Amino acid sequence: MVNNGVCPPDIYVKLTFGSSMTRECMSVYRQKATDSDEFICVHYDETPIGQHMIDFLIVSNACLPSLVSKMKHDLRLIQAQNFDHHLVPVYLENTFGLYNDVRNLHSWWASSMPLNQLWNDFNNYRFYSQHPSPYLIETYDEVDRLMDEEYYWGAVCDQLQDYIKWFEFYSSKLSALSDALVCCLDASQPECFTHLSNIQRAFLFRSFFDDQFLNRSPINLLYNLHETYASPLGKTVHRSRIQRPENSNFFASGSGNMDFKSVIEGHDPSIQPENLVKLIRDKKLEFTRELILQEPGDIYAACSLSMYLLIDNDLRIRRCKNCGNYFVPLNRSDEQYCCRVQPNGKMCRELDYEVKINADELLTIYRTAYKTHNARKRRNLSNKTNAETEFREWVTFAKRLLERAKAGELSVQEFQELIKK
Repeated sequence: MVNNGVCPPDIYVKLTFGSSMTRECMSVYRQKATDSDEFICVHYDETPIGQHMIDFLIVSNACLPSLVSKMKHDLRLIQAQNFDHHLVPVYLENTFGLYNDVRNLHSWWASSMPLNQLWNDFNNYRFYSQHPSPYLIETYDEVDRLMDEEYYWGAVCDQLQDYIKWFEFYSSKLSALSDALVCCLDASQPECFTHLSNIQRAFLFRSFFDDQFLNRSPINLLYNLHETYASPLGKTVHRSRIQRPENSNFFASGSGNMDFKSVIEGHDPSIQPENLVKLIRDKKLEFTRELILQEPGDIYAACSLSMYLLIDNDLRIRRCKNCGNYFVPLNRSDEQYCCRVQPNGKMCRELDYEVKINADELLTIYRTAYKTHNARKRRNLSNKTNAETEFREWVTFAKRLLERAKAGELSVQEFQELIKK
């Protein structure tokens, strides 16, 4: 990855919460080209509050610890081979590869752990590490080259150490958040838990299991008033429209603003308040809160906010009967299946519907065959001594086929053919 000289594109994730704070939208923006400030929305979806966090916890807790262990091992090798211009690039290649593996786990990682600065510092280190340097000029001697090499080497190691510190933090913190999710929100917990409200269960967890849980967590929420818009998927925006505004923006003023008092008091006859009202009256507007993931700490902020909203709205989570993962019920609290898309391209909820339809069809086939065999038995009772025994054996055989078909071992067509025999 390092050898090709191309840094992976920057990613930004924006979580948007409506006024009800029970549903959330996630937009993922990817840099259009290296060094470009233009970003295109490559993913957009809307889920019940907290569902993105749950999916993030599932994949991160499963994969992050082993990746962090490999990163720490490579960093030790890098530091042991200080300034070895043959081995260091190899170990850094592995480290960048592991970092990309983390980025690919979930878009939250790619958004909160930007690679651009680390990538540039490594390329600068590699540039100045050439010896003898072909880039020396009269005003730049070997001592300068060595100083620059050492500077960028230190910058690379410091950033790797910083990221690994964050990864180690999240390896333990995300596991604790998963425990909190179960303790505070799982509808299937012991009865003594279900007698408590979500907020009581959360206080129980913080009191006895994690004294840092929801304890003044830093959250950089942005408040926005704007026209209601459809999915931003495929739209291109400037980096400045995605990132959190800098403090200097507080001192900026809009050059096209009208003077409110002049308009209201009629000092400008060309602008009538009634005309301004007409421009706004038919617009659909909404008040939203936004959380932009652009720094390592923003992951914990996103998880804390999701946990807070789940608890505050007294929502519960359930395990999907198909995939076994936790989900936030979308429409009814007693839902049994989630909306995750499975390898066959269908959601668990759709698979549940198909199972029900197939079960109805299987039962119809079974009942038809049962009536046919029962009628045949009745006709043969007088002239066939074992008619009743044969019928009972067939019923046992047919029920076994029905159970196999319901379990998915037989297709509807196979079941229909076998039950006729």
